[in-house]
Amino acid sequence: MVRKRRSIQERLPNDLRAQRRILRRNKGRERNRVTPLLHKAANDLLKSVGDRTIIFEDLSETTEQILKEKRQGNPDQRRALSAWTHGQIQRIVGYKARSAVVRVNARGTSSTCPRCGGSLTHPTWRRSDCADCQGSWHRDRGAAIVILDRGRESQRGAALPPSARNALLDAAAWRPDLATGPGPSDERVKGDDANVGLV
Repeated sequence: MVRKRRSIQERLPNDLRAQRRILRRNKGRERNRVTPLLHKAANDLLKSVGDRTIIFEDLSETTEQILKEKRQGNPDQRRALSAWTHGQIQRIVGYKARSAVVRVNARGTSSTCPRCGGSLTHPTWRRSDCADCQGSWHRDRGAAIVILDRGRESQRGAALPPSARNALLDAAAWRPDLATGPGPSDERVKGDDANVGLV
């Protein structure tokens, strides 16, 4: 869709009225393609989660933040921000879920150690190191564990069993293949008591 928009703008550089009319029509087509994909992803998530509580980072004010950031940066950054779905999958999951859906403030989660709660440094974009416990984590997976902890605290839930927590920490540990490898949801946590998995 990005290539199509560029092509339209290049073919009609002087006729802005026709350009905008065609772009509006294609905007609807893009939305109609993305929304069913989000519903399918939400259904797959709910099927794997079952009746357990779902914990998300709170994206309720993300649209306002993105609109502020869109005024800055280069055209490619602004285009990427505009194409983002702004937490739409959370809204879809929220009304489809039969279990509780909890949203927690994600501020600082990628700089908090999932094992000891210490401060993390980021030697590379995806790797996080803790000076306190000497742990190295995949940045997104470590943040997901911190979000899980915050969500359970907000619900006054019991702490995770040690075996489940260790399984999650093992899945979040940094390995060189994670620099370009699969995302957090591509690796399942083994064990019946570790069924909280990273989503």
